[in-house]
Amino acid sequence: MQLNIYVPHERERVLGDLEQLVRTTGRPKNLLVLDAIERYLREQPEEKPGVLRTYNLGMKTFNRADIYEERAEHIMAAAERQIAEERGTYRAEE
Repeated sequence: MQLNIYVPHERERVLGDLEQLVRTTGRPKNLLVLDAIERYLREQPEEKPGVLRTYNLGMKTFNRADIYEERAEHIMAAAERQIAEERGTYRAEE
């Protein structure tokens, strides 16, 4: 497997440091990078990989039944208003 990464201009010194470490230790660059990634991952908090944290935005949670019920009430109200308009018994609130 091959890993290619973009290194922003302002972080190029990290590559220089890596080259210096390769010269002083004699270890291949790819092994040093893999060791660094492995160490970083071990230091991370115990979370399931690939699971995003959830945030409480203080909003009411909805389920499918709530949504459909609200929509059904809206549709029924519109249908009742249309019938009332057709009968001439509908009066818009002022």
